[in-house]
Amino acid sequence: MINLEEDAKAQLTITEADLSQLAEYAELQLSLEDQIEAAEARLKELKDSHYKVSEQMIPEKMTACGMSEFKLTNGRKITVKKFYSASITDENRKAAFDWLNENGFMDIVKHNIAI
Repeated sequence: MINLEEDAKAQLTITEADLSQLAEYAELQLSLEDQIEAAEARLKELKDSHYKVSEQMIPEKMTACGMSEFKLTNGRKITVKKFYSASITDENRKAAFDWLNENGFMDIVKHNIAI
């Protein structure tokens, strides 16, 4: 009877080239992880800057100028609109939903379920 596990072990030889290539792959993985982390940090900076310009600087300047719409020379428009948003902290979630439900306001809560 042939023991397949021992036969496979006998045929398995790991060369110096295999180990070297494996080390290269591991270094590549680590390098890519570092690049991804740096790119995500840069993306966060860009999003923060975009938020500051679009949600603070432009609306404040347009309000100061008495404008609600601004048309650029390329035909694109910037319009300032009121937008309301709120969130509930996890520690206050139950009490807030209970209050909304007791006072008939649950229809203002957005319920999204996506699969």
